[in-house]
Amino acid sequence: IADRIDMWIEVPLLKHSVLGASRKLNVESSKEMRGKVKKAREHMHKRFAGAKRSRLNGDMSAKEIEKLVPLNEKAREILNTSAEKLQLSARSYHKIIKLARTIADLDESRFVDERHLLEALQYRQKEN
Repeated sequence: IADRIDMWIEVPLLKHSVLGASRKLNVESSKEMRGKVKKAREHMHKRFAGAKRSRLNGDMSAKEIEKLVPLNEKAREILNTSAEKLQLSARSYHKIIKLARTIADLDESRFVDERHLLEALQYRQKEN
């Protein structure tokens, strides 16, 4: 069941003196993030304009991933090496690509590159 969860994020405890001091933490405001998400969704809707099934990155089938998320050679190498070392299931392998596509959309990038895949891999569940 755990491989059906897209992102695992560890949230460290903050000292009480830092709480409410978002400017000191250098974080984006909700308004800024909402704007990024809106733009990312616009990119997604354009990408899926002719698609019969998918409307969101997370809904893509394996065939749609191959068609809509081409990876350059270096990105594919990183993904395959990571998948082998982490013993990723086929579901997890495709989920990494979908998540990397979403990260690239938030980054306003037309292409998924190595940094997007590496970030997506960071959101995997950590082994205890």
